Amino acid sequence: MRAVAILSNQDELQMTRAARLSVIGYLDNGLIGDLTHANVQYFVDRTDLAVVDSSGLLTIQSLDGATDHITVWATVTMDGVNLTTPPLAITIKDLTFIVDSTNTTGLYTTEGSWS
Repeated sequence: MRAVAILSNQDELQMTRAARLSVIGYLDNGLIGDLTHANVQYFVDRTDLAVVDSSGLLTIQSLDGATDHITVWATVTMDGVNLTTPPLAITIKDLTFIVDSTNTTGLYTTEGSWS
């Protein structure tokens, strides 16, 4: 194995949502290698905001109001060779809900006020 790279199925991650991380390996000839028997460990730079488990499931658990991204990377060990992926930045933000209140007459009663 010549090099490894980390990928995410999400470019952006909202609070309480998850992303699936994966690692690909490249052989000396540039072709993609088989990492089936490799030991892969995932890491995140802000363990106070996010966790990543051994299968590569990344979850945002809290936000600090200032951080707009986290960085993840992985180490791969195979046949006695240790490689580290380049870091990958993933944008993080609070969970967003879009409420469509068009054509809702008679469906619910609104009490109080919305701001």
